[in-house]
Amino acid sequence: MVAVADPRILNQNMTKQAIDRNDFAQVIFSYAQTASGNWSVLSRFTDDTWIIPDSYFPTNVTNSHKRLEFGRYPEQFRHVMKVCVLKYALFGLYDQGAPRGNTIIHFFVGAISFLTYISKHSMDLQSIKPILFSNYVFDSKAVKGRKADKLSVDALRSRFIAVQTLHHISQGTIDPMPHPWPDSSASTLAGKNGTAWYLKGKTPIIPDEVLAPLFQSAAKDIERAEHLLELRDGCLEIQRRISKASWTLYTTQYLQSLGYDGGRLRLNAELRKAFIASAIIILTTSGVRNHELLSIKKGCSFTNIDDDGNTIIWMRGRSEKTYEGDTEWIITDITRKAINIATRITEPLRNELESDINRRLLADPECTATWQMTAYREAIFIGRNFVTGKIQTISSGWLGSLVSQYCKGIGLKWKISPHQFRRTFAVYVVRSANGDIRYLKQHFKHWSLDMTALYASHEERDSELLDEVMAAFSEAKYDVLEHILDESTPLSGGLAESVRKFRAAKIQTYNSHSAMVKTVSDSVFIRATSVAWCTNDLVSCVGGSGVEATRCGDCVNSIIDDTKVPVWQAIYSQQLELIKLTDIGASGIERVRRDMARCTKVLSDLGAEVGGGF
Repeated sequence: MVAVADPRILNQNMTKQAIDRNDFAQVIFSYAQTASGNWSVLSRFTDDTWIIPDSYFPTNVTNSHKRLEFGRYPEQFRHVMKVCVLKYALFGLYDQGAPRGNTIIHFFVGAISFLTYISKHSMDLQSIKPILFSNYVFDSKAVKGRKADKLSVDALRSRFIAVQTLHHISQGTIDPMPHPWPDSSASTLAGKNGTAWYLKGKTPIIPDEVLAPLFQSAAKDIERAEHLLELRDGCLEIQRRISKASWTLYTTQYLQSLGYDGGRLRLNAELRKAFIASAIIILTTSGVRNHELLSIKKGCSFTNIDDDGNTIIWMRGRSEKTYEGDTEWIITDITRKAINIATRITEPLRNELESDINRRLLADPECTATWQMTAYREAIFIGRNFVTGKIQTISSGWLGSLVSQYCKGIGLKWKISPHQFRRTFAVYVVRSANGDIRYLKQHFKHWSLDMTALYASHEERDSELLDEVMAAFSEAKYDVLEHILDESTPLSGGLAESVRKFRAAKIQTYNSHSAMVKTVSDSVFIRATSVAWCTNDLVSCVGGSGVEATRCGDCVNSIIDDTKVPVWQAIYSQQLELIKLTDIGASGIERVRRDMARCTKVLSDLGAEVGGGF
């Protein structure tokens, strides 16, 4: 047992000396902390299998994913790969600090592919000829993936980055590898050169016809969960009072007495469904990644008051993607409700886990497994491992399986993966701001432009989520302007004539329609009202809402395209009903006639049928 404050610091110094001497007999790769605060050795340099410490991973990563099996390497490269992995795990590239566990795993696996390929042609790294590097790139592009297709650009880039990393890390060892492609890069060789590749979203958006029934079903399930949890808690109270042999009999009678005929098995199945529904609600309305969702703990939601007196709801978790650590996200009421439901559903598992931890501590305070278990004691998204029976945070793969089961259960054919929710969230934030969605609008109003600004100033924000939302705003703005600037698009509003003249003159100024849209998009402010597109960047504007819904019709800052026709037709129909009223007075009649005239003008400009009359 190692009893120093933190042996990892001492191990870094020992490793540097070992590299200089090429003597690693006493070097230790990893430690684990025990529940008593001491340190225990997990892996020594001489071991054939190394275990990466839990601290390098989010809590939802399985233990099998933390193992490095050096027997998978050709024998002549095992020693140098141990040295390289040791350097990488302790110091990172260019001594910039240790990478995350998944980054180490990707390097380890990518190096296996490369070293297996060259093992028949070279006995060490420093003797690898340039032609071997070229051949590896060429042959990798012909390799078939799991679906019998060629490897994707991302998969190729990952392979080639591993080779580049091996070159950099092997410098300073007894077997330094030459640069594999001194005049190129992994991205270029894989086909990701230039900038366009990372500006294009590759994760598919969940379509309306899938997200609508999915969200509605999930919301219904968490509403029903309150009643189910009361039944579950009643069953648990009965079980505490009687022997296990009588559980089924008495809990069934109890449930039937309250009008629930499904029995305990059906109750558990419904709660399981509500548990998955809670995850779906949180993913849909917060924009968190899988591992961020799985990091949230009891009591993770809280509120504060902004400068305008509005109550803002936050969710606290942890992000490992970009080393952000503790992170907070703006959420809404239904998100908080989903958190509370999931927390209550898994409360019995946490109680069982706590009892197991206490029992283990009494038996062996120095057990490293007990220390690992403490990481799950406050987690919300936990479950019982099907193989080991242990209670732990569910993994990303486990979460994906649960979401797939849920979708199948409600008859959805779309293949949904949890990671699709993040980009879908960003797009729906924008669509909500543009008045383009109905069934989810109330759940996205917390992400208005004002809230986006508040979030941007928050110290523990998820910076990448903010970037995705702003990128979605930019994409939506481009799409709106592209349609408006198309010569075939009918227009109305105060700016209509100016835009029509601008469109007609575009050929003289711009090389293409796309270039014109890009230039305008970069220089023009535009936002959605309920009835028009507004270029007024002053907060005092109240057009497009309430009794001023038609004000945008002749406002000098408005532009109205044919996408707004249904809205104006609906307003016109409302005015036809209002003008029949006899108790609105002369001023009311005058307002109705004014609004009808505005509607008629807009609908006529857009080539739409007006219908009715004064």
